[in-house]
Amino acid sequence: MKRTLLAVLLAALITSGCSSIQTDIGTFMGQGPRDLQKARSKGSSRLYALPYQEAFGNVESLIKSQGLKIYQLDRERGYIVVIGLPRQTDTTRVGIFFDAEGEEKTRITLSSLSSSALVKAENMIFGSIKSDVVIID
Repeated sequence: MKRTLLAVLLAALITSGCSSIQTDIGTFMGQGPRDLQKARSKGSSRLYALPYQEAFGNVESLIKSQGLKIYQLDRERGYIVVIGLPRQTDTTRVGIFFDAEGEEKTRITLSSLSSSALVKAENMIFGSIKSDVVIID
C-alpha cells in the first residue's frame, strides 16, 4: 500500500505542469540544464535589440510554432530547454539561455551536447526571431 501511494505521488510530481518541480526532477534524473549550461561556451550566441521579456516571449512562441516541445522552462533563471528537433533522437535537448545586457538588449545563447542538433536549432531559432536588429559583436 505504501509503495502504491509513493508511486502515485511520484507520478503526480513528474507529470505536474510546475516548471520548478520539472527542473528539480530533471536535475535529479540527470536531465537538468546544468550540462547544457556548461556547454554554453561551445554554443552559439546572438545579441538582439530586444528587452529580456520580449526576447523570451518571442522565442517561446517561436518554439511552439516550429513544433518543438518545451522540456523545461524557467523565465527567472533565463532558460528554455527544448526537445523534438527534426531528425534527432526525440530526447536530444537544446538549451536556450537569455541574458539581459541593459534594458533594451538580450543575448540569446544556444547549446547542446549534439553538434547536429545545435546547427538545426541555430537555423530554426536564430533564423526566425522577430527583431529588427541583430547586434554584431
